[in-house]
Parts: sequence; structure tokens; C-alpha cells
Amino acid sequence: MKLDVAPLRYLQKEHFDVLTAIEMGSRNHEVVPMRLLSQLSKQRPGGVNKLVSDLQKLKLVSKESGKAGSGKPYEGVILGYGGYDYLALRALSGKGAVVGVGRQIGVGKESDIYEVFPGEDIDFSCVIKLQRLGRTSFRSVKKNRDYIGNRQHYSWLYLSKLAATKEFAFMEALYEHGFPVPVPVGHSRHVICMQQIMGIRLDELRLETVPGETEEAKLEFVKEKLTECIRMIIRLAEHGLVHGDFNEFNLILEEDSLRMVMIDFPQMTSVKHEEASVFFQRDVEGVISFFARKFGVVYEGPMPELSTIIQSHDLDKQLRASGSKSKDLEDLEDLDDEDLECEDNNAEYDDQSGSENHSTEMSDESESENQENNL
Repeated sequence: MKLDVAPLRYLQKEHFDVLTAIEMGSRNHEVVPMRLLSQLSKQRPGGVNKLVSDLQKLKLVSKESGKAGSGKPYEGVILGYGGYDYLALRALSGKGAVVGVGRQIGVGKESDIYEVFPGEDIDFSCVIKLQRLGRTSFRSVKKNRDYIGNRQHYSWLYLSKLAATKEFAFMEALYEHGFPVPVPVGHSRHVICMQQIMGIRLDELRLETVPGETEEAKLEFVKEKLTECIRMIIRLAEHGLVHGDFNEFNLILEEDSLRMVMIDFPQMTSVKHEEASVFFQRDVEGVISFFARKFGVVYEGPMPELSTIIQSHDLDKQLRASGSKSKDLEDLEDLDDEDLECEDNNAEYDDQSGSENHSTEMSDESESENQENNL
């Protein structure tokens, strides 16, 4: 679904209290009963019905019928991606990470990317990545993200939250250890805010656009980038990690530094994973094959093997990477529980669609009013 932040200016604190209450109730109910919703949001039943009706008109929630343990039907509410988007954006705004949303710049099988206006303390361009795991089948998601385990009934919102939580944790750790990744800015629920990398994605790179005055110089530059990629794969292994999806679609040649930057790592595993050697070899052979196919460049260095790499760090254990013998799901749940706190709901957006950037920025006046309401 496409993110539309314009209706945010019409929502009050009480609307967000109801959205948060639905999120909390969804932990134990596929359809959150209206009676429980009234209790969690601390609103009167009549008031809750009006607020839910407002949210339903904006397609943020939907009214559904559920069945109690006794089989008795009841009226309830389900939180949609729209409502979940708003909760995440509000939390990121309250943390000073995001003050406005701009244009969409990327669409993937499992995520959407938007430019954003960062907070005043951030001096670089930023984007948000919204996980949308419902676009693929559960079988596909379960195959590629093994922290789901044998569970069959988690909602797409919850699985998207786990995916974002895991990815942000990896990004923070890799950045702290000097890996070329975007600067992590903030995270809430299924949304990650990070530095926008200005450059060209590796699959879109053309030899004529490569630095160098002659074709020989350009090819030499390409060889250096290939070697840089192989060294990155090796260095990840030295830190206990195998990327698992290291390819031309997940790498950007940064325009200023001309370094290769990893922008996506959804399938990162531990070097102790039973299939780690297979994943490592696939990463190595895949990037070598791409450079040969695209530029006719042959890798002339020694072919790395996972079994010969000495591990110097245990990021796999620290990050509970797949295969590190940790309780992935339970640990991930602990990383993001603070998102359920109502106190995150302390900022309001205002539509500025008529501006030159066709974006939606936060109203300072609305922000101040809401902050007073939450004191």
C-alpha cells in the first residue's frame, strides 16, 4: 500500500490512543474486542465507537467479527498497515528522527522506501524503509526469515516489525564496527529511518559512467570495486556473519567517497549456521559472476573459503543471528517492546502538499499543542 500522511493532520491524541490500544490488544487477539479496546484506551464505549469510525474512514483499521473461546461471536477491530504506519511515524517524530515525509523512491517485494525530512539535529539526508512482508507468501517469508520458526499464525504486521527490528540491530552493529552501511537514525515497529546514500546501485552502473579517462582506467576501477566487495564478504565472516544475499541490488557506489555501501541485509546469518558455507560461497560466486557478466572483469585474487577465515568478533552471537543457537523470536520481541508505550504518541503531522517538494511536514503549532497534552 502507498503511504498517505495527509490525514494525519485530522487525528487527535485520542485517535492515537485507540490505535495504540488496538496494537496492544492484537498481542492476544486476532480481532480486538471493542470492550477490551475501551479498557486499554481508557475511553468510554461510545467515544471508542466514534474514534474507530473515524479511523475506519481513513482505512487505518477495519471492523471485523471475531469468536470468543466459547464460540460466541463479538464485534472487534483489526489494525491495518495504514494505522501501523501512523503509529511508527508518530513515534519516530517524537524521537526527533522524522519531521516530514516526501516522495516514494523505492518499491520492493517486501518494503517501501520514502524520502523524509529529518530532525534538526540530523545534518544529512534520510529515508524511511517500511517493511511490507504481506506482499509475499508466508511460505516465502518463513523460508528466508527463520526466526519465525514453526509458528503459523503471526500477523503480517508483527512479522514486519520483527524484520525491521532485526535489520536495524544489524545496521547499528555494523555501523559501529566500521562497515560501509547507512547511518542508523531511528526505528519504530516496522519502520527504519536511516541515512540516504547518494550514488548509483551496482546493477545500474555502466562502464561509461565509471571514473577514469580511458577504458583501461575504468576497468581497473571496476576491478578494485570487485576486490572491495570480496573483502567486505570476508570481513563480515571475520565478525561472525554471512550476508546471504550479497548482490548487485543490495550495494550502492557512493558518489562522494566512491566506496561500496551495503543497503540491505535481511538474511544475515551466523558463520555457525549449518548452511553458512553454502551461503558464503554463493555470495562470493554471485558477485564475481556479476562483474564478469556486466564488465568482463575476472577476479584474480585467491578464492576465499569460510573454513579458512579466522573469526575475530562474535557479532553473530551479539545480534542473535540465525544459526547462532539463540532464541531468535523471544530475543527480538525484547528489543522493541517500548513501541507499545502510549507516550510515543506525542507529535502530529500537517499536510504541506502544496509545497515545492510535494511533501508532508510537521506543523510546529500542532506539535507544541500535543506536547502540552502529554505533559
